[in-house]
Amino acid sequence: MDIIIAGRRGGKTHQLIAHAATTGAIILVANVHMRQFTIDLACRRYPNIDWDRQIIVAKTHGVCGTDKPILVDNAELVLSSLLGGPIAGLSLTGYITGEQPTISRKDNPSQ
Repeated sequence: MDIIIAGRRGGKTHQLIAHAATTGAIILVANVHMRQFTIDLACRRYPNIDWDRQIIVAKTHGVCGTDKPILVDNAELVLSSLLGGPIAGLSLTGYITGEQPTISRKDNPSQ
């Protein structure tokens, strides 16, 4: 599992789009506004991909049973949307897929 950490406007969504473009992964977003924003970004960079089927809203479209990898954009917003309340804390583990997490920090050039 990859974890992307960066400040606001730090390129996190662009990294997810690039990953989805090469792997066919689904990008899960919190709401319809984020979906449209992400589709617009993706279409500018990769116009030959049908992003309408690859970028979905967590609350309105399920991803159960898919064999495609799932990328979550703004995980705390997606969780808040699904649970109906603000997220006060978050714990992540990289052992879900049997691998150590790869942490990419845009604000730290040494990584």
